[in-house]
Amino acid sequence: MRKLIVKPRALSEQRQTLQYSRRKFGTRAARAYEALIRRAFQLLRADPARAGVRQLEELGSDFSLFHLRHARTHGAAPKHARHIIVFTYDDMTLTILRVLHDSMDIAERVGDDANEA
Repeated sequence: MRKLIVKPRALSEQRQTLQYSRRKFGTRAARAYEALIRRAFQLLRADPARAGVRQLEELGSDFSLFHLRHARTHGAAPKHARHIIVFTYDDMTLTILRVLHDSMDIAERVGDDANEA
């Protein structure tokens, strides 16, 4: 299985997401969302080209996207996942670049990252 690397910006976004979830929906909901994020990371480590993964066409094929709804199991909380994991991968590593709300302009936000690199 690939080594998991979570970039500082993605880690910060994940923390902010879970803090918001805890404030808005309670501790139980935040724990369920955290478990969903962890499950998504594990699924992507095992198969980063799995069903539900798409390329960010605006920036070429370097960046892949995975919506958390694809990590849900039937009947399990949370029912309304709203975040997208932006990542890159190779044979040895899976690198999580961002954890963004699906209402955001993903291409614009990731484009800023690409320009900084």
